[in-house]
Amino acid sequence: MARAAALEFGPRGVRVNAIAPGFTRTPRLNKLVPEERWKAIGEGIPLGRAATPDEIAGPLLFLSSDLGAHNQRRVIAIDGGLGGNGRYPAGLHRHVEREIDHEDRPFRAP
Repeated sequence: MARAAALEFGPRGVRVNAIAPGFTRTPRLNKLVPEERWKAIGEGIPLGRAATPDEIAGPLLFLSSDLGAHNQRRVIAIDGGLGGNGRYPAGLHRHVEREIDHEDRPFRAP
């Protein structure tokens, strides 16, 4: 989608890029995912650990600054090399979804 939008809006001077973050240790996920699961996640990532929010923000700042002015149609994977590895920790998504379902939220869909 970013590539198509870049082709359409690029001639008007609009830059369109995207990021594809991998596992990220956000404050919310740190509450939901036990430390042993984070360790298992790290074992499947070539860099050995999940990203921090600051590591996700860095490429965003680059793309939105003058330093990234000539970048167009980019999708930057910020996943510690996991995308090329193909090894995802088994059951992680089920665990997180189960924990989120039990969390009190201000809005619940009917």
